[in-house]
Amino acid sequence: MCLQKKSTMKKTLLFVLIAISTLANANPIGKQEAMKLAMRFLKQKQSTTSTRTTSQRNQLKMVMQCPKAYYVFNNGNGQGFVITSADDRTDAVLGYAYTGKFDVNNIPVQLKDLLSLYEHEIKTAVRLRLKNLKTTSGTRAGLSVKRSIHPLIETRWNQGAPYNDACPMGAFERTVTGCVATAMAQVMYYHQWPRGETLDTIPGYKSPKIGKVMDTLPKTTFDWKNMLRTYDENANREQKNAVAKLMKYCGVSTEMDYATAKQGGSGTVAVELPYALTHYFGYSKAARYADRSGYTSKTWNNMIYEELKEGRPVLYGGVTPTGGGHEFVCDGYESGDYFHINWGWSGLSDGYFRLSVLNPDQQGIGSFEGGYSLSQCAILGVKPNEGEEQLDAMTVIDLHLRGLSQMSRKRIEQGFKSLSMSYEVFNYMLLPFEGQMGVGLYKDGMLMKVVHESDVISYEPITPKRTFYKAILKNFGAGLKGDYQLLPMCKDKRSNTWQLCPGAEKSVCNLHITETQLNASIINPQTIDLKLVSIDMPKVIKTGRTYTAMAKIKNVGPDFTGSLSFVFGNKRSVLGLSIAPGATIEVPLSFQPDVAKPKTQYRINVWDSMQDRDIDFVGKGEVDVAEGKNVPDAKLTASVFCTNGSRKKADELYGTHMEGRFEVKNTATDDYDRDLLIAIVGEKQDVQMKQLNAIIPAGKTITLPFAFDDLIPGTRYIVTLLGYEGIYLKGKAICNGAITCKAAVMKYLSDGTSMALESEGSIDLTDAIAVDMHDLNVKQDTKLKPSNNPNCLYYLHEASTVPETLKGKNVILGDEAPKITLQTNQPIKMLRNFTAREITCQRPLVANGKDAGSAWTTVSLPFVPDAMKINGQPAELHVYNFVHEQENKLYFNTTQHIEAYCPYLLEIKHIHDATADMMLTIYGKDVEVNQQAKSVLGSDNYNFVGTIEQHQPASAYLYNAAINRFELSQTPTIECFSAFVVPNHNNDDNAVRSLAVVLDDVELGIPGHTMENASRYAIYNLQGVKVGEGKEGIARLPKGVYVVNGKKVIK
Repeated sequence: MCLQKKSTMKKTLLFVLIAISTLANANPIGKQEAMKLAMRFLKQKQSTTSTRTTSQRNQLKMVMQCPKAYYVFNNGNGQGFVITSADDRTDAVLGYAYTGKFDVNNIPVQLKDLLSLYEHEIKTAVRLRLKNLKTTSGTRAGLSVKRSIHPLIETRWNQGAPYNDACPMGAFERTVTGCVATAMAQVMYYHQWPRGETLDTIPGYKSPKIGKVMDTLPKTTFDWKNMLRTYDENANREQKNAVAKLMKYCGVSTEMDYATAKQGGSGTVAVELPYALTHYFGYSKAARYADRSGYTSKTWNNMIYEELKEGRPVLYGGVTPTGGGHEFVCDGYESGDYFHINWGWSGLSDGYFRLSVLNPDQQGIGSFEGGYSLSQCAILGVKPNEGEEQLDAMTVIDLHLRGLSQMSRKRIEQGFKSLSMSYEVFNYMLLPFEGQMGVGLYKDGMLMKVVHESDVISYEPITPKRTFYKAILKNFGAGLKGDYQLLPMCKDKRSNTWQLCPGAEKSVCNLHITETQLNASIINPQTIDLKLVSIDMPKVIKTGRTYTAMAKIKNVGPDFTGSLSFVFGNKRSVLGLSIAPGATIEVPLSFQPDVAKPKTQYRINVWDSMQDRDIDFVGKGEVDVAEGKNVPDAKLTASVFCTNGSRKKADELYGTHMEGRFEVKNTATDDYDRDLLIAIVGEKQDVQMKQLNAIIPAGKTITLPFAFDDLIPGTRYIVTLLGYEGIYLKGKAICNGAITCKAAVMKYLSDGTSMALESEGSIDLTDAIAVDMHDLNVKQDTKLKPSNNPNCLYYLHEASTVPETLKGKNVILGDEAPKITLQTNQPIKMLRNFTAREITCQRPLVANGKDAGSAWTTVSLPFVPDAMKINGQPAELHVYNFVHEQENKLYFNTTQHIEAYCPYLLEIKHIHDATADMMLTIYGKDVEVNQQAKSVLGSDNYNFVGTIEQHQPASAYLYNAAINRFELSQTPTIECFSAFVVPNHNNDDNAVRSLAVVLDDVELGIPGHTMENASRYAIYNLQGVKVGEGKEGIARLPKGVYVVNGKKVIK
């Protein structure tokens, strides 16, 4: 076990939330419609999207489907994947990744069950009838914007060698680091803190699983400069020792219970992390443990986002329905509340997930089947110490009303006699809480007053003892009428400010007060009332096969979050689940019968994972199970073909990507219906595997295509088809073939495809938009025909010599480029990060007309610019940042800074001759240029997207400077380094034709709202003072906001 939960804490961790959402009147989504949704999503999301709609269709391939639940589409060759819903009650897209593939052959057993959880997000705010739980300052109503955050963590570390080189030995092999240590070490490397010596010695302890005493660790320093972002066989001993030492200190500081991978991995308690970070390693005392169960989905997601926005990766933990846990790092964000997860498995399964269901498709050391969606927790505020102090707070676990919940009074001026409540509270801090508990009266999300205060009290940290705060409100409610809420609050004795308790959103007492009556109510989350509406079983069920049944479950009780058990015959499977009140959802239930029997019974129950038993009946049924005939693997014959190999030699492959197929024939008289395994094994024992179910009719031949990425040039590989025996390569080989991977010139084209070219002879790169020769020793006399595209980037190894034909081109040697020149009207593709000593980017601007006086454009840059000029001359620029949207209006505020990978609206002011076309040139020196292809400022309804590469979404809103609005356009071609707006939904049929622009609270694009239309009227400033009239008055005025003809206008 990797992430442990102490048994003494079980009673306090009863309420676990998985984000779900259900809507009425559901309709199924077919495969073709699902593919369209995936195509549309990729066009909006992926930087590798083709510039042509037809080529995008050719890149998408459905690799998995679960009827009525979801579809999985791979995008091209290792360009990511999309999981789409098969039910329109859910979000259309359930998960995705920018790179790699969805590997159907290495999916954990219960993935199909857990993917169903994506269908729903918690609507706790609806259940609680609350608009907001924070005091507000009267800011403008609207939907705030979240910016996409590129993954902060660059390391791809794991738990085995060399990371565990300093971990203790087990009986026969070395123990692994443990997921908590690996996650912690990656975050510490990100901050590279402490810079000097650690703060204190770390006391020793006995590690129970291996029975060894861990020695006390002295103060030390860490060798950050010798740690690598990724480790392979080329790492030297000094580099290995540096990371191994860090891992050991992280493990011992959290009292890691060390064990080998075969024993389930090393484990510790995540709640220990804040103390270890602050006490031993000098991190901010504001670091704190937060339990997911105390927050609504929206609040929790916002908390995690705010951490990432401040540049703080989040240590994050979750537990599977069967109790296995894992600690990992949440380090990035994409619009739609997709968070990037670094799982701590050398990059395996890293990608974007909803926090409601964290389920990697492939798993590494110390992993468990079932995803990590239950008992989620996070360590917030992890950063180097800058003198902050964390004010302690009590977390509320449960709420009970005591005594009467309905009371009467004679008139509104009177108070009600007594309202009594009892809160169960818990101190997640590692020090005692000393302060007061209280009850706040809220109305429409606003704190009215604190209506009850306790004496100053002390609560011990992390104790198994149940602790209660009892509040009796006497003579309460005088003068009150309407709907109110009572929420638990607390105040650290070091502060004068009351704050909502963590968990307050789940412990709300709703009040309905009339002139004479008070009705108080809470919803008990422990009440369970789930019903089986129907279940769709396969028509034919045989032993030895894996099946999925679709069950409709209705929640006729309060909000449910927990686990279901599905018992088929003598086998039980468990899956996590959340269902909103009144909702009906479809749940896929996987089973594998092993006994042929008529009327085999099955049952669905609510499962208590704490007590390991069923606690509530949901439904049951019975089906017939027939005997399945197992055709032996020996009855299969096969041939293997590499479809993208060298034309000269059949056993050679250029590039790092391999495609091929097995032609498999079943020579038996019965159908073959079992799992097969396709594996590729390199000389250095690097292994990739793909497991798939093969149904081969008797006497027939089928084709099994395969593809593998990230092959190592110079390595000989064996590709094998095996019978799958449930574990790695234990099955009997049916067919195999050998191929050698050779270094190649990788040419990337504008349609999103790539080609591997042999490095001999004359190499034609005329149609390339990017060229990767990093694995080759390029020389000055290498014969290259350069690209016709002036934006083409040429990536060479740092030891290479620039060929004569590439002189003056955009060449990157290693990770440095002397000079880069780019044009926004030509396609570009960035493959790696690099430093540009000098970079310029040019964009033609179309004149707006003689009287315009200004030009408008959008911009998104891969670097922080030093200067911008128009036709070589300095210009007055106004930069606007997207801040929120409301009712089809996009609000922008003036900003003084341009950040890399952030979209902006740009105005060039005081253009003397606006009739001529202009050239905007953007300059940068000694700037970091990252391969991140796009950035998103996302709100609930619209995303403002900046793209570095040329892009062609299915539809987008483009800025029209003539009317100062974003207008809807179908399949537009977006230039490089530009920005556009897309709806954050998939309902194009109801899309509005244009979106208004509001700059600094003044709306543009409305007739009469520009100074050009003010020539006949008197002009007033915002204080009501007349400042001019007519054209002459306009000319004398400075830029600003004025009132003309009763309307606000901008100059």
